Amino acid sequence: MIEHASGLLQGAVIDTARIKSTSYLDRLIQDYHPIMTSSGPNYIIEGGVAVALHYPNFRSEPNDIDIIAFDKKIVQSMRNAHNDWCDVHDPRQWFGDRNIPFTVAGLIYLQQSFTRIDLLNVKDTVYILNPRVLAASKLFQFRGMEMRPKDLFDLMNLNIGRQDIEDAMVALQGK
Repeated sequence: MIEHASGLLQGAVIDTARIKSTSYLDRLIQDYHPIMTSSGPNYIIEGGVAVALHYPNFRSEPNDIDIIAFDKKIVQSMRNAHNDWCDVHDPRQWFGDRNIPFTVAGLIYLQQSFTRIDLLNVKDTVYILNPRVLAASKLFQFRGMEMRPKDLFDLMNLNIGRQDIEDAMVALQGK
């Protein structure tokens, strides 16, 4: 494992055969190859697939794959494709959907909050949102509302400490 500058473990190796939605990952990688840029990955997988990649034994198959795309060409291409297997968010939309004020500092934190996962079956790498930001985003998204059972289950499986989540919430707000 390699340490990322932010202290996150990088380079976990996952056998995606243990994850039911491998066809989504295969398609995503084939159609939109993950690329590391000087700012971070061109897109980061989030949501249920990210939870499943972090904890393959706990998460059931998601309905689709959710990504945050930092490359405008990917956002436009995916939206033009009108596919039902991938839900693409540009960063502004992602922040807005979670009622988080959009700031440049928050955007930088988001793009650098990833874990690199090496996939054995497809012999490729994907970048997924790290657990503390996944947890923080769910808390922002459902603030003042009843959380869906699958989101409560994800929070329990992410098993992130309260301080880590609070730190991520502050950083996402650009503070």
